[in-house]
Amino acid sequence: MSNKFIIAQEGFKPLAITAGVWFVLKFILSFDLLGNLTLLLFVFMLYIFRNPEREIYGSVNEIISPIDGKVVAIDNKKGKNYIYVDVSLLDTHLLRMPDDGKVSIESQRNGLHLNPNTKKGKLLNRELTLSFENLKLHLLSGVCRFDIIINNIGDIPKGKRFGFFLQGVAKIEVNDNIKIPVKIGDKLLAGESVIAIKQ
Repeated sequence: MSNKFIIAQEGFKPLAITAGVWFVLKFILSFDLLGNLTLLLFVFMLYIFRNPEREIYGSVNEIISPIDGKVVAIDNKKGKNYIYVDVSLLDTHLLRMPDDGKVSIESQRNGLHLNPNTKKGKLLNRELTLSFENLKLHLLSGVCRFDIIINNIGDIPKGKRFGFFLQGVAKIEVNDNIKIPVKIGDKLLAGESVIAIKQ
C-alpha cells in the first residue's frame, strides 16, 4: 500500500464513482439538491479513506495495534487473551503490522453484512482471520458492504500498511503469558498504541 497519497488506494474507485455521479447530477441533469448531497457524501468519503502517516512507536518487546478503534471488551479463554475493538466509519481503516515478521491468511468466510454485535452477524457475516508471530487478528465485517482487503502477505516490517478494513469488529488474540496494557474504553491507533508486551 502506497505511503505517497493522502487518500488510501482502496478509496480511489468509490471516490471516482461518487465524483462522476455528482458531475452528472449537478451539471448535466441540473439536480442541485441531489448534486449538493452527493458532494457532501464525496467530502465524507475523503475523510473515511484518509491515509495518514504515523510515527511507529514501541520497543522490540512491544506489540502495536494493527487497527484503529475503541476497546469494547477484554476476555480470557483457554489460555488466550482477547481484545475486542469496535471499528467505526470515523476511524482510520488501514491495517498495520503489529510486529516485525510474517502475516498470513489463516481462514476466511464470505458472508453477509449484518450488525456484527448480533448473534446472526457473528455467525453469518464476512470474516477473515490473519495470523502473525505473536497474535491472531479476527476481522468481522459490519453493515457497510466493503471487502476486507489484504494487499501484502509474508515478511513485513512493524507498522507498515498491509490491508484495509472499513467497519466492524476486530478481535485480537494473544497468549495469556503476554502482558496486555490496554483497558476497556481505550482508543487504539494503528501503528502507535501498544496493545501487548512480550515477556
